[in-house]
Amino acid sequence: MPRPRRLLRFSAYAPDGRRYVVEEVPRGRYPQVRVWDAEGRRYQRLTLTVSLRDARHRPDRLAIREALRLGEELVMTQLTLRTEPVPTMMDVLDYATDKDTAPARTDSSEQDKEWLRAMREAAAVVPLRLPLTEFSSQHLTLIALSAMLRTAAGVTVDEWGRLLGAANAAVMAGDLKAAKSATHAAYTACCGLSGKGAAEGAAALAQSASRWPVLCALLVRAMCNYAAKKDARFRPVGGLSLDEDLNQQLINTRRLHGIVEPAVRPNRGRYPQPTCLALMRLLSDPRFEMQTLIAIVSSADAAYRVTRRLIRIVNGLVHIGIDTGGAGRVAINWRPLAADASAYLQNLLHTVYADFEARYLDNGADYAFLVGHQWDGTQLVAHPTARLPEVDPRYRLLLWLGVERRSEQMLMCWRHHLIVIDDEGRLGLDERTLGTKVAALQMLAPSQERAIGFELRFGYLADLERAYRETLQEVRKRRDAGVRVTTPPTYPLFPEGRLARGRATPAAKLKPANKRTLADWNEQLERALGVDHEEGRALRGWRRGFADVYDRWTNDSRLLDRLWDHTKPITADGGSTRSRVYLNSSDLRTLEAMAELVEYARTEFPKTGVPRRPVP
Repeated sequence: MPRPRRLLRFSAYAPDGRRYVVEEVPRGRYPQVRVWDAEGRRYQRLTLTVSLRDARHRPDRLAIREALRLGEELVMTQLTLRTEPVPTMMDVLDYATDKDTAPARTDSSEQDKEWLRAMREAAAVVPLRLPLTEFSSQHLTLIALSAMLRTAAGVTVDEWGRLLGAANAAVMAGDLKAAKSATHAAYTACCGLSGKGAAEGAAALAQSASRWPVLCALLVRAMCNYAAKKDARFRPVGGLSLDEDLNQQLINTRRLHGIVEPAVRPNRGRYPQPTCLALMRLLSDPRFEMQTLIAIVSSADAAYRVTRRLIRIVNGLVHIGIDTGGAGRVAINWRPLAADASAYLQNLLHTVYADFEARYLDNGADYAFLVGHQWDGTQLVAHPTARLPEVDPRYRLLLWLGVERRSEQMLMCWRHHLIVIDDEGRLGLDERTLGTKVAALQMLAPSQERAIGFELRFGYLADLERAYRETLQEVRKRRDAGVRVTTPPTYPLFPEGRLARGRATPAAKLKPANKRTLADWNEQLERALGVDHEEGRALRGWRRGFADVYDRWTNDSRLLDRLWDHTKPITADGGSTRSRVYLNSSDLRTLEAMAELVEYARTEFPKTGVPRRPVP
C-alpha cells in the first residue's frame, strides 16, 4: 500500500530540547497529524492545537503555516512543542546582501550593486514573507516577466510594487497563473492601454524583453544558491533552474517599447531646464569659496557664524575671529590665514562683497558672509532668510567639471588625469581609460581651471596636493639618483570619507567615493535646490537635462557627441564610421569648441538665464 502524501512536515522542539518531526497527512475528511521523535518512535492519537495570541483552537492549514513561519507553540495532548520558524525570502535576500555574512564583497563592488537592484525587483512581485519552502523556479520566471513589463512601462520599482498588490496576493495563495495575469493587468493599467493596444502588447509580450529581466532572475537565483551554500537553513532554494523557454519568451523589447512609448512620460529621468539653470547659479555662488577660506581656521559649520566684525587685516594678513565663549560670555580667538589665502579672501571682499563692504566701512553695518543674502548669478542680493545651502564640495567640483559627462566615470578621476594639452599650458581631463565606456579628452574651460585650482590651493584637495607635490619631489630625487620607482604618487580627485575642516586627509590607500555616496550627495543637492526626489532619475538626470539645454546652443552633432561621449554610430552610413573611427577626437579645434560651449554654460547661462545663444 503506497504511503500517503504529506501535506506538511516540519521540525518542532519540546521544552526539554528534544527534537520531534510533525507531519500532516490526508486521512478521510480531515487530515491526520503524526509526531515522530528522533529515534523514529511514533506518537498516535494526539490532538493538535495552535497557540496564537493565547487563544487555543483546532488549526487549519493556514494557521499551521502561520505558526511555522512565526515559531509559535504547538500544544498537543501529553506534549507541548515549539516550531522552528521557517525562513522566508526576506531572510534569504537579507543574508545574501548582508556584508557581515558576505565579507568578500564591498560597497562599490558590481556584485553588491546588482544584487541589491535584483532584490528590489524581486520584492515587487514575490512577497518577502513567502516561506522558503514554497519558492520555486516558476517564481524566477515571474520575476523576469515582472522586470520586463516594468522596464517597458517605464515606471519605478516602488510604483510597480504598488500596482502588483493583486499579484502578491495571488503568489501568497499559490496561484502563479493568477499572478501572471495580475502582472499583465498592472502593465495595462500603468500604460493606459486597452482594446487593440492591450492585445498588441500581449502579443508582443510573448517575444519581448531585454537583458535585464533575464539577468534579474539569474541574480535572484545566484543569491539563493549563495545563501543555501553558506547556511543549511536555506537549502530549499538551492539548485533552482530557470525556465528553458524564458529566453525565447524575452527576446526583443523594441517592439514593446514602441507600443507603450506614447503612454510613457517623455521627460522621465531628467531635470527640467529651470532646474538646470538653478544648479548652475548654485554652483557658481562665490560664497562657497568664502566658506572654504573661513573653514581653514574654523569649520564649515562655524563659518556661518562669522561676520565682518570678526575679520581683521593686520600687515596684509587676514585674522579671523572664532567665538569660543559659552552662553552669555564673549571669548574670541583670532586665527591668521596664510598669505595666499589672505590675498584671495581680501579680493572676495572687494569684488563679491563690495556693496556690503562699502556700508561696513562707512557706518559699521555688520554683515554675515554666508547668511542674509543670496546669489542671483551676477551679484549678492540682500535676502534676510537666505543662507548658503549645504552641498558637498566634492560633488560641486564634480558637476562643475563634468555635468555633461557620466558622473560615475568622473568619480574615478585621479590627480594624474589632469594633464597639460597644449603649448599654452591649458589643462585637460583625460578620462579615456576610466571604466568600460568610451570617453573623449576634455579641455578645461577657464572657469573649470579656476575651480580646480581653488580646490588644489585652498579647498578640500589642498592637503592632498601638498603631500602629492612633496612625494613627487622625493620620487624625482630618487630617479635622479638611479633608483627605479614604478608607481608614481597620485590621489583621487573625489576621495571617500569625511572632510576634516573642509579638507580630505592624506592616507596611504585613499580610494574614490562610491556610487552610493554619489547618490547621497545628489539627494543633498536636490534638497538645497528645493527639488523633489524622483525615483529613476538616478545619476544621469543632470546629464539628460543639460543635453536638452546644449541642443539649443549648437547644431554641430559631432561636437555634442564628443562632449557627451557618444562615440558609437547612430546610423550605418559611412559618415558615422568616419566620425567615430577616422576623425581625431583630440583635435585642438574640437577641444576648444567644446570648452567654449562649456564655458558659456557656466558663465553666461547662469547670469542671463537665456536658453539660446547664436548658433555658429
